[in-house]
Amino acid sequence: MKVLWVLSDNERNRRFNKFNKLKEPYMTFTIEETKFLEEIHTRFNKERDSWVFKMIKHNQVAFTNYIEAAFNLAPIEYSAWRNVENLFEIYFTKIVIPQFNEVDTLPSYDRSVMLAGDNSRVAHAFKSSLSMYGSFDDIKIAKTCHSSGRCPQANQFKDIAKNKKLMETLGLEDKLAHLDINDHAIKMPRYQTLFPANWANNKEVEERHRQIFKKILMWTTIDNKMDGDLHKLMRLILFFNPDFTPILQRDKVEKLQLKYILLLQRYLKSKMEPADANKKFLDAMLLISYTKEMLELQKLHVLN
Repeated sequence: MKVLWVLSDNERNRRFNKFNKLKEPYMTFTIEETKFLEEIHTRFNKERDSWVFKMIKHNQVAFTNYIEAAFNLAPIEYSAWRNVENLFEIYFTKIVIPQFNEVDTLPSYDRSVMLAGDNSRVAHAFKSSLSMYGSFDDIKIAKTCHSSGRCPQANQFKDIAKNKKLMETLGLEDKLAHLDINDHAIKMPRYQTLFPANWANNKEVEERHRQIFKKILMWTTIDNKMDGDLHKLMRLILFFNPDFTPILQRDKVEKLQLKYILLLQRYLKSKMEPADANKKFLDAMLLISYTKEMLELQKLHVLN
């Protein structure tokens, strides 16, 4: 197996030991921190609905298949999933990230390469994996997702399906007419469907990709329920990672990343027992390199 992007033991220890050495007295999550998390949530959802409709019109074939699959009317195609996720990545770079004013403090070169390069791609790869909650039966979140209806994007699919004019444009109005959209269980993409046996013609690559994918899905849960704040903070930590793209002023980017790393650390301590919070935090630091590796492995998909 070709080593695509991994850290040496020395580099891993150097990088993560500085986080382990962070010492701060325990205190409850502050009102200011809570408000900041709410602001982050708002920024991530800025103009989301209007952009969804723009993206649907941009690639109707892909979105038609994506919606058909969600309502169990047709199997999801890998090409459709990739096209839809590529459009959501554009939304992430064009709408979401510009909402964070600290990006404007970076040199124009660093800002442009981060938006156009692996920083954005890795951060979005982390998010796109979350669309496959419930993919692994040996993960408890699978049952929670299917039984509670809390799968990511489920309500968004239902809102889209209620737009009769849009559904008519996509040729789906008649197909959806017999369904009770409000009560219908949304079927999210399954890992086994998009990444079946021999998707990379390399068993070692396929198993490694599967392991990382499961790590990501497990990490974004607390008490077997997906935590939206966790995955938003992780996407910012990934975007502001100074190691993904050659940049000019890495100190500035490191400081921005550290801001969200510390917020994540404080958030975990407010939600979990100390030992569990510390383990979850260490796992998050490991996911920085794992997510990059997962993206590189995914490029080996035979349908790319």
